[in-house]
Amino acid sequence: MPETSPKRSFAAATFINQIGKGLFVSGAALFFTRSVGLPVAQVGFALGAAALIGLAAGIPVGHLADRRGPREVFRLAIVVQALAVAALVFVRSVPSLIAVLCVAELATRCLS
Repeated sequence: MPETSPKRSFAAATFINQIGKGLFVSGAALFFTRSVGLPVAQVGFALGAAALIGLAAGIPVGHLADRRGPREVFRLAIVVQALAVAALVFVRSVPSLIAVLCVAELATRCLS
């Protein structure tokens, strides 16, 4: 753990966020296949597409944090991520699943 309090708080928040992400990925696959009724292959494709978008977003997000400041980007990302995850409840088709997961993954990439 880091020595200073702000760094310690950030490390704890990142740890909790990553545990939540792991729980989300496993729970989302079950939710969208069993409750919503989407095919397993399409849910896997949507999760994979969102992961690739998040992977590609690392450098642009870093430039945004350099221009706007890390606190502002972090605050905005938390709000966008919360709204995107809340919107997953209303997803009933594969295109909307891909769109919402991509937005959520972009926001998640801003937090890492």
